[in-house]
Amino acid sequence: MLIAISLVAILVAGLLTAMRTGLITYEKTGARLEANRRTMTVQQMISSQLENAWAVAGACPSSDPEKPAAMLPFFDGTQSWLRLVTAYSLAEGSRGAPRIVEYQAQPVTGGGFRLVVAEHLYNGPSSTAAYCHDLQPRPVQLGSGAMVLADHLSVCRFAYHPAYDPYTFKETPWLDVWDTRVPSLPAAVRLEMKSASPVASRLPVVSFTIPIRAERNPLAQYADSY
Repeated sequence: MLIAISLVAILVAGLLTAMRTGLITYEKTGARLEANRRTMTVQQMISSQLENAWAVAGACPSSDPEKPAAMLPFFDGTQSWLRLVTAYSLAEGSRGAPRIVEYQAQPVTGGGFRLVVAEHLYNGPSSTAAYCHDLQPRPVQLGSGAMVLADHLSVCRFAYHPAYDPYTFKETPWLDVWDTRVPSLPAAVRLEMKSASPVASRLPVVSFTIPIRAERNPLAQYADSY
């Protein structure tokens, strides 16, 4: 009887150990898959927002109350932040209203960066007045409602490629700053990212280049043709 009980106890202990090992492996696999899906989703969302950028003009108020607000192309950015109007929303996809989107590479205490994004409703040129003053864009300052897209990054910066000249096809260098006074949008935006602590079993956070489809001059007056 004692031998039978001992054998059953050994078998049960072995089964419990095997089940525990299987559950731990399942949880780790699920966590890796979730992290990989998040990485792919973030890249797809950023690409969708930039590919659906609008070439619009925004109002830029002056410090002189007697001067009217200037109209400037609403697309500006530096290595650490980017601001634009897009038809693609993180919450509603391409079905909702256009949004003013702000990206920022925020420094993290202890070193490194994280990529953060915030969205605001776009209601026309007057809704852009808070983001510009005296022909200069205001630096991005994201509030508590911002969403963290990527964290634990050793590198996170933007670069901008000027529009190509269709008559020369001459290659031009990437720019660290996009001047909002340029009467066009860049041909492409490059987002350089690198994980501070890469894990071999997970998809790496990679750099990628997104083409900008909008080619119209946001300051030009277009007339319908019949």
